[in-house]
Amino acid sequence: MLLVVGGCRSSAPSSPEASVEPPLRTSEIPPVDLADAEVDAAFDITPAQAASFEALGRKIPGPTGNVRIGAVSSTVPIANASAKVAALRPRIRACYQKGLYVDPFNHGDVVMNVKVSTAGAAVEATPASNTGVHPQVVACVAASFRLVTFDAPKAEATLTVPLTFVEVDK
Repeated sequence: MLLVVGGCRSSAPSSPEASVEPPLRTSEIPPVDLADAEVDAAFDITPAQAASFEALGRKIPGPTGNVRIGAVSSTVPIANASAKVAALRPRIRACYQKGLYVDPFNHGDVVMNVKVSTAGAAVEATPASNTGVHPQVVACVAASFRLVTFDAPKAEATLTVPLTFVEVDK
């Protein structure tokens, strides 16, 4: 049984027009904090490269990226699942922004499966699908999900989290 959690959209099919969001402009997106050692580690960024990012005001040259989080679903209800996933968005954006530095043409969709223990720990995060997103971005996102502690479900649960990675119009 698959449940939609946190008041997100129904998992029932919808028309493509209903899910299309207007393009974002760089000025509409808050800055990404790129000073994150765990994100750096996912991209094998050396301390010298990290220092150069710091010197640039934490702005990586190249395109600006954004991530859209779709409806979070779960095999067992988890009260705060959508809120916890939404709170990860800045870290996921940082993963993607650094990924754009590695490959400025990377964009697409990833569906993450996150296994949550009965204690609420995210014990595993793996991509169920990946269309066009650099593998280092996916690894960084998976590592980010494994840092989360959710409200304890009544039984082991698997969250399904659709993510769309897009370059923002300048």
